Amino acid sequence: MSFTIFKLPVIRLQHSVAGSLQNSPLTRRLIQDAGRKPTKGESGVILKGTLVNIAAICIGGLLGLIFQRMPENIHRTVMAALALSALVIGLSMTLKTHNFLILMGSLPVGGALGELMGIDAGLKRLGEVIEKRLRRGKGEKEKFTTAFMTTTLLFCLGPLNLLGSLDAGIRQDFHLLYTKAIIDGVSTFIFTATLSIGAMFAAIPLFIVQSALVLISWKLKAQLPEGFVIVMSEQVTSIGGAMIIAISFNLLGLTKIRAANLVPALPVAILIDSVIRLF
Repeated sequence: MSFTIFKLPVIRLQHSVAGSLQNSPLTRRLIQDAGRKPTKGESGVILKGTLVNIAAICIGGLLGLIFQRMPENIHRTVMAALALSALVIGLSMTLKTHNFLILMGSLPVGGALGELMGIDAGLKRLGEVIEKRLRRGKGEKEKFTTAFMTTTLLFCLGPLNLLGSLDAGIRQDFHLLYTKAIIDGVSTFIFTATLSIGAMFAAIPLFIVQSALVLISWKLKAQLPEGFVIVMSEQVTSIGGAMIIAISFNLLGLTKIRAANLVPALPVAILIDSVIRLF
């Protein structure tokens, strides 16, 4: 569990970048461009930012293999110091919500849906399948799966992923995804160096999630409601913060929350928020 703490400065950077984008000129431009219809010429480059993001993760993972030997005492010391940072970062993200009732309602409902869908178990199985194909030793299996699941959640559920994907789909502006690519590349390097190459394989679910967000926003941008971006960014930040808190507790050994099963809380929160805004 020592690997995760090196991720915390990166989470903080993601959070600060994404947080500064809420209610910013970028968000306003996304809202203005949401009604514009897609053109044929845009389709050829629409996933350019996503491909750069995936390439950065792969490069970071390969470089991390070179630095996998680190003293265990350094791991423990850094983990103890930065685990508290994870908690603070998660709390600050969660506090971004303007309606805690939405948060309190969406987390248990989303968690129940996630348990029924078996999201956490599915991610574990995917990690184990990849690990078996690489034929890692028995002692590496748990590290591989843990690294894969943690980086998958952090890369896919961060607010920068949402806003960057929407910006790429609606405006064909890839600067946010390029920024995310640098952050994710450094993160993968750290995770791989301190735990397992499993972190690099988070590129697979990230590609699926990010590509879907980009393509859906590109195809549907003419039909997106005016306040869609605001609702999405606020709820992703608050729910994502709650999930980071859960992950930090798990990695400290305090709990065993199946954080991946909280993912359905995101659409539940967006739905509840959208309905409330109608009245």
